Amino acid sequence: VGKGRDVGLNQIALFEGKVAGGNGEQILSRDVYRLGQQFDFFRMLSFFYTTVGYYFCTM
Repeated sequence: VGKGRDVGLNQIALFEGKVAGGNGEQILSRDVYRLGQQFDFFRMLSFFYTTVGYYFCTM
């Protein structure tokens, strides 16, 4: 018994597109650049994969 949410493929694709678009905007921000200047190599790899790297790897 669900709450009547629309779980069609089109709705899922729209949601994924919305999240990916927001992630792209986040990567373009100055904050990410400043964080990247402070991280060591392994933290930067982790940060990359948890932001835009996830979408690159799933394409």
